[in-house]
Amino acid sequence: LLPLAIVYGLLSPVFRLQMGSPLLMVPLYLLFAAASLLLGLVVYLLFDDAVMATEIMIMLGAAGFTFSGFTWPRHMFIPVLRQAVYLLPLTSLMEESLNVWYRRPGGFDPLPLLLLTLGLASLAALVWRRRRGPRPEAPAAVTGGPA
Repeated sequence: LLPLAIVYGLLSPVFRLQMGSPLLMVPLYLLFAAASLLLGLVVYLLFDDAVMATEIMIMLGAAGFTFSGFTWPRHMFIPVLRQAVYLLPLTSLMEESLNVWYRRPGGFDPLPLLLLTLGLASLAALVWRRRRGPRPEAPAAVTGGPA
């Protein structure tokens, strides 16, 4: 939430920027943080090595920054890549931030980021259960009387 505080608390008043509501940005940033943490958890669960997981997250972060539309417009990429970048949380954050800041038609839609967050949570739970292995069966109940 620090970037939100800087943009709305410092940059907006200093440069007299007309920006959308910061109240819309709070849930968006929280969803982004949750999705990013869950993506890191999934990567760690898949590779079980903190160094490898960190390197993969750096790679995903660099790809997300490059292909999210922040550095180059997404409409210039091939269609498959244009859609694949929605699997990274930064793309939805960028798109919805622009919708709020510039008050675009269609307004604020946190659903894509919410679905991504829920999907990553489900994937993390699935991978964690698979890695944990089957649960041991509970012992049969012992009865005290004759059968």
